[in-house]
Amino acid sequence: MKVGLSSYSVLEALNDGRLTIVEAISWVKENGGSHLELVPYGYSVVDNYALADEIKERAKARRLNCLVIVCLRTLSSRQERRLKKK
Repeated sequence: MKVGLSSYSVLEALNDGRLTIVEAISWVKENGGSHLELVPYGYSVVDNYALADEIKERAKARRLNCLVIVCLRTLSSRQERRLKKK
């Protein structure tokens, strides 16, 4: 069995600054997790390509699978239009 975590589970730590979403990736791996479900609460990658790239690179470096949960309400109208086209 593989164990993972939702980023929502560390929302309090994200909100009070104990963890960043990038640090959460390492924390999950260091504590035996195999994956992290990325829920956009406590951080945002909307129009923040640098953070999106940092998340991708950290997950790749730690060999941690990430599942991205997208809530259309968090997308900009431009991003929502692009997603709907696909």
